[in-house]
Amino acid sequence: MTGGKANFKIVLVSIMNVGNSYGRMLAGFASERYKSSIHRPTWFVLALAAMCFAQATLAVSQTIQSLSMLLLGTTIMGLSYGAFWALSPTICAELFGTAHYGANYALLNLAPASGGYFVSVCIAGYLYDYFGTKDSEGKINCSGSRCFEYTFCIAAGLSFVGMLSSLLLRRNAIQWYATTAGIAQVSH
Repeated sequence: MTGGKANFKIVLVSIMNVGNSYGRMLAGFASERYKSSIHRPTWFVLALAAMCFAQATLAVSQTIQSLSMLLLGTTIMGLSYGAFWALSPTICAELFGTAHYGANYALLNLAPASGGYFVSVCIAGYLYDYFGTKDSEGKINCSGSRCFEYTFCIAAGLSFVGMLSSLLLRRNAIQWYATTAGIAQVSH
């Protein structure tokens, strides 16, 4: 699992992308199908809980060198990403209206863009360099579980913080959904 073959990396990216596609379809269908009883921020909380689990699974897969855990974590991560991208536009329109939808949605998209940069460059890049060794050409190579294990743990923690933030959104949106959208308050 350390380094991996190029073909296996392609398989992992493909699994994540297929999961992303199915996550969009499942989250879109489920949130629309059950909108009369479960409001969309609840689905978002569930997607973030799944992402937290996926990142923790990926961290464990690095520690115990488990291919099945790596595949499971990658699949759940893809499903979670898909759910985020299916739920975000609808939640944005429902809670903030459509008058300034483009500006609101663009502002919401700053979070994954800036977070992705921060985690990939600042955290993952730093940890990879820290645990790696320089070869004769001065290029840093990292092998072993420590290269990405800590990155996955940090990502799991950040997903947990996101889940807590979404729980606050859910709590604050319950009244709006009950009055405006006609959805009963359901304790989910």
